[in-house]
Amino acid sequence: MGSNAAGQLFGYTLQYPRALLRLLESDENAYVTIEEFGDVGVINSDGSKISEEDKSTVISKNPVYDTSTNLWKSFFNWINAIKEGSLVINRDRFILYSNFTPEENCLVYKFRNTNELNIEDRIKTARKSINDILKNPNHTSYKYVNTLFNNDIELFKKLLMHFEFVSDKKSDNVYNDIEKIVKNMLCLPNSKNIGWLLDSLTGWLQKEIMQKIAAGTQIIVSRQDLNKYMGPLIKKLLDNELIDYANSKMPKREDAEKRIASRPVYIRQMEYIDAETKDMVQAVLDYFRASENRSEWIENQLISEKDMKEFEENLFSLYENERKRIELTQKELTAEEKGLLLLINCEDKQISIINHDPPPRTVAGSYHVLADEQRLGWHPDWKTKLEKEVEHE
Repeated sequence: MGSNAAGQLFGYTLQYPRALLRLLESDENAYVTIEEFGDVGVINSDGSKISEEDKSTVISKNPVYDTSTNLWKSFFNWINAIKEGSLVINRDRFILYSNFTPEENCLVYKFRNTNELNIEDRIKTARKSINDILKNPNHTSYKYVNTLFNNDIELFKKLLMHFEFVSDKKSDNVYNDIEKIVKNMLCLPNSKNIGWLLDSLTGWLQKEIMQKIAAGTQIIVSRQDLNKYMGPLIKKLLDNELIDYANSKMPKREDAEKRIASRPVYIRQMEYIDAETKDMVQAVLDYFRASENRSEWIENQLISEKDMKEFEENLFSLYENERKRIELTQKELTAEEKGLLLLINCEDKQISIINHDPPPRTVAGSYHVLADEQRLGWHPDWKTKLEKEVEHE
């Protein structure tokens, strides 16, 4: 992907976390918009607005340097919105955001501290920077600077006195800002378990926006919509439930099929009982979910190594009981059928971990983890079959 295409894609996707940040900062009856009266906009309950223009870069270059089209077009758009009445200078906030931190002598830094005492000096300094543009009607920024410095200079001066500039030293700082807000909101300043919630909120907002784009409707999301979605997640987090970390990382079907082709031990165990391909695909997904969640739960201190050991002991105990029951009551079945029935019966059970029910399919995946570690198997002669395969490899 070329730098231009990558830059455009990054600039578009950056609007999602910026919109989420604004939504989290807003009052309970506010709305956030995309591409309505700014790249990201906020309509507060009192009618005031925030218009934010987001300028980004994927290379180490200031996207709002003194003569950049990005800079002057943003001011131009604000002036037009003010003249049209959709934005009001003395009521609304005008924010330029960049994921790149420019040098302090740039115009954007000087503009953000503009007041009645220094406005004329600011305009004089700016004119020196864009003088060549004003002399060249063919320049891409001529229309913008000509309007600002000639046609609407007095309105531009008023706008500068309400202008704000925000920048990041790193492109992921917006996520750090979101994390701080959520931690403060939940009174969990030291929580290590907040990432799951942030990923869920970002994914939810992206889905909301994409659905509105597909439907051709206004891209507007309310704080109440966010609260409605966020409420159950917060309850789950505060209740310390076993969060499904794997849900947003699940492999695609083609990846699962590649995994089947590599024949890990737990897939071989399913081959021994003539399991169908679709069941093997499900096994790969279940195995991934269980492995990912078990690691995250322990790392984030939702459970201990001891808790996991007890869980596995309960799994094995249930497995042994089911295996013996099938051997005693299902003598007419073939070895493959006994193994398949054993797998089905074990997967259907729900076993808790420290009195919490794990996410769906975690028990099934945990059995595949144990099968992969050769701690149990489905076919009555699974050990012999595995040993023979190892001998011939």
